[in-house]
Amino acid sequence: MHLSSVAWKELVQIQKIRNVCAHQDGSILDKNGKEIEAIKSDINSSKYLSTMSNGAEVFLEEGYLFYVHEVFTKYLQLVGNSIEAAESA
Repeated sequence: MHLSSVAWKELVQIQKIRNVCAHQDGSILDKNGKEIEAIKSDINSSKYLSTMSNGAEVFLEEGYLFYVHEVFTKYLQLVGNSIEAAESA
């Protein structure tokens, strides 16, 4: 549902960053020591993400959690509106 929405795409990006933090201790390097291009691209496209001074770890900038909250709220509003529309049809 709403898989082509901007909010959904942002949720996928948030999930990828969450997984890097939770499962790779924030490292944006693969097991061979090379940058994971998809993660680096996500970092470069967000004003709330950067890399640490070593360039190998993701850094969450001030405002990131507020941004995450906003994205989840937008997506849940889309879902809620779809449910309401289906119920009134």
